[in-house]
Amino acid sequence: MKIDSSNCSINSLVDYYKGRIKDSIMFNSVHFMSGLDFSLARCAGFISIHQCQIDGKSLFLWSQFNSGCVFSRSKFSGDAVFQHAVFNNATDFFQSDFNGIADFYGSQFNGISNFGNSSFFNESNFSFSSFNNECSFTNTEFGKACLFNNCEINATLDFSGAKFDSIADFSCCRLKGSIVFNNCVLPAKMDLSGIESISTVIDLTQIKSNEKQQRCRINLIDTDISKIKMLYENFELWFPDHTSFETKCKVYEGLLASLDGFGFKASYKKLDIEYQQLKYIHNNQCIKNKFQEIWWNYGYNKEAIFMWLFRIVLLLTLINTLLIKSLLGSVYEMKYLNLLRINEYYKLHHPVLAFFLSMPTGFLYTVILLVGGAFGIKFSSDQIRFPSFIGMLYIISVGLLGISCSAFVIKFIFDL
Repeated sequence: MKIDSSNCSINSLVDYYKGRIKDSIMFNSVHFMSGLDFSLARCAGFISIHQCQIDGKSLFLWSQFNSGCVFSRSKFSGDAVFQHAVFNNATDFFQSDFNGIADFYGSQFNGISNFGNSSFFNESNFSFSSFNNECSFTNTEFGKACLFNNCEINATLDFSGAKFDSIADFSCCRLKGSIVFNNCVLPAKMDLSGIESISTVIDLTQIKSNEKQQRCRINLIDTDISKIKMLYENFELWFPDHTSFETKCKVYEGLLASLDGFGFKASYKKLDIEYQQLKYIHNNQCIKNKFQEIWWNYGYNKEAIFMWLFRIVLLLTLINTLLIKSLLGSVYEMKYLNLLRINEYYKLHHPVLAFFLSMPTGFLYTVILLVGGAFGIKFSSDQIRFPSFIGMLYIISVGLLGISCSAFVIKFIFDL
């Protein structure tokens, strides 16, 4: 017999615990003031709980729906517990509000399911569920954590336009179908670790920025990263505590290969720099890390070396001009540079003017030292003028600097 209790309020608990329901049940526009219990029920007929207000708990543990069931536009004020429920036919939760915990742990969705435009204001748990037919979460809002870990996904799970918040956990899923994230707002954290047998690419390129403009922290440990398509500008790799360095390297290298395969050059650059930083820090090479960053942005701004060369030559020219009399007279003489003229400048002119008049000589002295170091020009013993240890150390250091700068320039030329 068909049960129809639409357009009314029910004060007592609606109890179908362990019920064997052969006919359809119609609860449309009903206010359940004390909740309802369909735990362990077997429903052969059509179930409609459409546009209802449920104040107490909604209990559907281990229930089975063999015909279609409708929960659309309903408001679950308390916890909605559907643990291990079996939906063998079409299931409709369209535009429903879950104010309490929505617990679908271990459920089976064998028919087409629709959670589109729904709102989960509390935690939603679909862990260990099976999706054997298309399931839509389009334009759904997840106010807190949503858990889809260890699910078996054999059809399309569509989150187009969905809005996530704190964490979306899809870890350890068996993905024979596909997951769609078109135009969705990603959460603060997304866990895609340990996903088995990804049959189709998980596309994370068509996403929207969240209100805080935060990058999504993503876990990709033990996942086939070649099937993850993403623009790394919107993401940041996330590793749980105590993750080994080797595991981190494996994830970085896998994602770098994936980004290279998809041709995302900007993302590849960003991730590669991050990976280089990780290795330098792990090896306690903080100074080298800072040098690579400042000198040429880890090799991605190679043209920066010419600006550094200009700065080095300018600085050394100023130093050498200031010390030119001591350098030529007491440290290392260059016969083709006229020390007598320098002395005349300082006798005849104001020291500031004499300094500027001596700058061409200081520039030539600098260039010769740098080029001499670069091309291995040896110091002549007859040009050494009773040098101090510091003076000779300075000359040798400038020569070595010339060798280093030349090596970077040569690398730049061969990388063109």
